[in-house]
Amino acid sequence: MEPAVLLSGLQRTDDEGVLFQLELLEQLCSVLAIAESRDMLALFDPTSFIPALAAIMGREVQIFPEVPVLACRAIKHFLSLDPRLARVVVRAGAGTLCLSALGLTSHGGDTSEEGLNYAECAIKVLEMLCRREGRQVARAVPEGPALAVGQLLGFIEVCDALFPADVLESALVALRGVLASCPAEETRADDAAPVLCRLIGDADRPKLQHAALQAMVSLTSVLSAAGNASALETLAEEVSGELIGSMAAPRCAPATLSLMLLVQWRLCAAAPAVLRRCLRRGLAPVLATVLRETCASASPSKGVEASALELLRFAEAVSALMAGPGAGGGDRARRADYVPQATYGAAADADSEGA
Repeated sequence: MEPAVLLSGLQRTDDEGVLFQLELLEQLCSVLAIAESRDMLALFDPTSFIPALAAIMGREVQIFPEVPVLACRAIKHFLSLDPRLARVVVRAGAGTLCLSALGLTSHGGDTSEEGLNYAECAIKVLEMLCRREGRQVARAVPEGPALAVGQLLGFIEVCDALFPADVLESALVALRGVLASCPAEETRADDAAPVLCRLIGDADRPKLQHAALQAMVSLTSVLSAAGNASALETLAEEVSGELIGSMAAPRCAPATLSLMLLVQWRLCAAAPAVLRRCLRRGLAPVLATVLRETCASASPSKGVEASALELLRFAEAVSALMAGPGAGGGDRARRADYVPQATYGAAADADSEGA
């Protein structure tokens, strides 16, 4: 079917036109799923198709429950072909509609096959949106970013019981995108702490553990930027024991271990009392072991550990942490630019060139 005819059919709102949209959406998804490049977007103009698909998702009454699922899936295919379309999707209102789909599932609503398929597709779309447009997704929600975070957290709570592990991982990526891009006071970011605390100790599922730690890094970052020392102290009480235990007997990849250290470092930099409590829990010998093993295993075949710059920053982080906020370590920790190698990007390149 010609793209113009397909678009015209998707834009119809009369009863007769709506009846045929299930077939039209199936055709659109089939074509987009096998597209190998962005060249397909020259035929299927996203700025026309995406608003039409969002309008279908937003109908209060659906004749066929599969229709919103297919509309959401088509948007996912568009984003897969060109992630830069995220802003077009957000402006069409599809991000808010995807969050609403999560809310229905997480509050014990629609757990039918179509409802679960819709929620799974919605979180995959949100993952791609929040990587680029986390703030816009959150602020597009009429009740504000706090509701967006609440809907994501509610969905994460029920994920294990209803969905495969990759769906939970997508939800954590979406949560991280919102937390990292919005001020803490807008999102009530500290509400995310209990959910993330449960997941950062899940060494049996390393991908989920890594995603949860990345979200925790974003959480500590926005709380530090807001100067919310009390929230960081509360978070430290919940998290530090788990982190120290995990670092004492690590079963994770070096990149995940680096994230654990970064979170622990930021929490201890929040207040001298936090550092003292962590030292009483055995932080000092754990850090010595981590640094010793990192130095001993550094080689070109060890991924994150292979970078000399990573090793230097790792040592600087430990040094700042052990110095303690009372001795100036907290200020140094806030100024230091240590991040795991996986997130260096241009900053690391610039440092290497400077060296």
